[in-house]
Amino acid sequence: MNFYLLFYTKFDISKKDDHTFEFGKKKHISSPYINFVHYLPQFQWQQSSRCFIFLIYRWILACFFIGALIFSLWNHISKFHEISKFFIFLTNLGFILCVFYSLLAAVVTTWYFQPAQLQNIESMENMPLILRIIWIMHNVSLTFSVVITLVYWTLLYDSDKDQLDAKNILTHVCNSIVMFIDLMIIAHPIYLIHVLYTLLLGIIYAIFSVIYQFSGGLNL
Repeated sequence: MNFYLLFYTKFDISKKDDHTFEFGKKKHISSPYINFVHYLPQFQWQQSSRCFIFLIYRWILACFFIGALIFSLWNHISKFHEISKFFIFLTNLGFILCVFYSLLAAVVTTWYFQPAQLQNIESMENMPLILRIIWIMHNVSLTFSVVITLVYWTLLYDSDKDQLDAKNILTHVCNSIVMFIDLMIIAHPIYLIHVLYTLLLGIIYAIFSVIYQFSGGLNL
C-alpha cells in the first residue's frame, strides 16, 4: 500500500528545482531532496488509492509502539522508583520518536481515508506539510532505531550485567525489526541526504549528554 498515493497523486516538482547531485560542484543538492518533496511515489503492490487493510496496519503499528513504551515506563519506574531519568537515554528517546511517528501516521491515514479528504488532497499542487513531517519522522525514527540496536549489541551489552528480558528485546531488537517492516510496506522515497536530519538530532543529543555529565548528572 502506497503511503503517499493514499494521500495524493498529483504533486509535481517544477523544472527549476529538478537538479541532480554533483559532488564538488556548486549546485550539488536540490531543494526537493532537502525539503521532502517527491513526485508520485508508488508502492509496487498497490492496486488502489485507498486500502482498509493498510489503515488497520497503521493502527496496529501505533498500538504496538504505544504499548511497548508504556511497558518500558512501567519497567523503569518499578525498578528505579523514578521517571525523570527515563528520558536521558537515547534508547528511550528513539522509541518515543517511533511512537510519535506511528501515531501521527495512523491519525493522518484515518483522516485522509475519508473520500472527501482524499479528493481534496489529490487536488493540491504541493505536498501538505503534515505528510512531510511524517516522512521526516519516519526517516529519523528508522535511522535511530538501527543505530541504537547496532551500538547497544556491539558496544554496550554485557551478558554478565544486562538482563536479556522483554524490555531489552522490545527496545533494542523489535524497534529496528518493526521499523524495517514498515519501510518495506510503505512507499516513502529514500534520499541519502536526509541522514543530515538524523545527524542533527544526534549532535543535539551529544551536546545534551556532555552538558548533563559536566553538570554532575547521573545515569541512575
